[in-house]
Amino acid sequence: MSYHLPPYRVRFPLSAQHIKEVDWGLAANRIPEVWKQTEGEGVRIAVIDSGCANHYALRGVDGRENFSTDETALDQIGHGTHVTGIICGTEPPAKGIAPKATVHSLKVLSTDGQCQAEHVCRALERACELDVDLVCMSLGSSRPNSELHAAVQMASRQGITLVAAAGNDGGRVNYPAALPETIAVGAVDKHNEVCPFSCRGPEIVCAAPGEDIQSTWLAGGYASVSGTSMAAPFVVGLLALYISTLKRKATPAELLNAI
Repeated sequence: MSYHLPPYRVRFPLSAQHIKEVDWGLAANRIPEVWKQTEGEGVRIAVIDSGCANHYALRGVDGRENFSTDETALDQIGHGTHVTGIICGTEPPAKGIAPKATVHSLKVLSTDGQCQAEHVCRALERACELDVDLVCMSLGSSRPNSELHAAVQMASRQGITLVAAAGNDGGRVNYPAALPETIAVGAVDKHNEVCPFSCRGPEIVCAAPGEDIQSTWLAGGYASVSGTSMAAPFVVGLLALYISTLKRKATPAELLNAI
């Protein structure tokens, strides 16, 4: 069973007039006001994606592990680096939602943007060993997989909240987002309208900014990317802020209720 990146749109490089100190999604949701209370301190997050590049604005990345067929744990395509920056970027113009959270980069997607279910399962097992609070998965498949579902259930039983991108083909929600143990996230634009590309269906729990999202990229750069892949880490960042204010571990049911 193959899992892949949903088709997403990248605008790169960003010109000076397009670079904002705080991305529009953060400003629209008044995230800078929340930073007066917390910036995600004490929260541990696993990002299961294409890895994470070395970037000066990603000082919250506490480790990189490779479960893909690539020889390196570093990101080669930019997607995982962008997702990670949305969560924990520490510097403008790519300050993330929870800049003081700790992120573990677990690479499953190779340079071709593909992986097998077993790679995701191994990464989820590692997330359980790390005892993270949250998992972000911006990848998907149109078909379910019983082994992956078992791994998701295992993580959920351990008290880990799993957030997944719904998909970008405008059709049915992809897996693992469609699984009942995950929080499926769709994408909205600057006008709070559902993005045409966003998958939709009864599995969707919430929607978040997913159009022209500014974040970190390869070679120490920045890019504006559109997709539910950007909406999922936005929700992860918000949940990290919420957990941090509680100053204790929160159950998946509790965080679902909070949303």
